Amino acid sequence: MVVMLTTVNHTLTPAEVSALELFRIGPKYGLEVAPDLDVAAHKVNPLLRRLEAMGFLTSTERPGPESRGGRPRYYYSLTPKGEAFLKGVTP
Repeated sequence: MVVMLTTVNHTLTPAEVSALELFRIGPKYGLEVAPDLDVAAHKVNPLLRRLEAMGFLTSTERPGPESRGGRPRYYYSLTPKGEAFLKGVTP
């Protein structure tokens, strides 16, 4: 059974709620949280962009390491809306 959590304007899947939980301790980039989510790696960034579009996360572009050719990484963090949502659904 899949449980959906509904906010005022949005319905979040369990994977989206789990993703929000991972940002409680601070900013992280997409593939950094991939091992902790129950979704395929190629679905992590679209999931995070959806949460950002809903206002639960915000992103900041930072330079990537030389091992990535300097390509930027996008670090996501909770917004006040994301923090408030988590306070309402978790103890």
